[in-house]
Amino acid sequence: MNIKSTLIILLMSLTATLPIQAQKSQKATAQNTATVSEPSAQQLQKLGLTDATLKEVRSGIWKVSVKKRNKGYVINSGVYSQGTVGYNGNTPLLVYIANDKKVTSIVSLRNRETPNYYQYAEKILKNWSGKPVKQAANMNVDAVSGATYSSKAIIKNVQVAIDAYNKYCK
Repeated sequence: MNIKSTLIILLMSLTATLPIQAQKSQKATAQNTATVSEPSAQQLQKLGLTDATLKEVRSGIWKVSVKKRNKGYVINSGVYSQGTVGYNGNTPLLVYIANDKKVTSIVSLRNRETPNYYQYAEKILKNWSGKPVKQAANMNVDAVSGATYSSKAIIKNVQVAIDAYNKYCK
């Protein structure tokens, strides 16, 4: 085989992967622009909100009431964290901030991270629990060694959710 034939084969193999990359990019964009559905009863229960009623304030933010009493807000970080990815993609969270302006609970939403690594990274969520929003917004939480990408994405998603709360829920 001569050099010209080798170059042609190499060029053909490179261009064959371009449509695959374009498809991946289109899928990522489609995920980022998908409509955000209201948190499920199971997700609300994980947040500690049994029998809660939600009223959408804006895309990805819901005002929470229990027995007609305002309890706070639930924020879906995925709406506000465009481009924040872990090792395998987006890592959205639901963040519940109660009326006392404290981060009450955080629940991970469906993502494509490797489960074993992500479970390890999720342990950092407890760092924000019970913290006043002002303090939580300025916290310096270390990434988990061995699950660095996932934990950095979790940290960014919590920060983005708190920023959205400060911007839209006051």
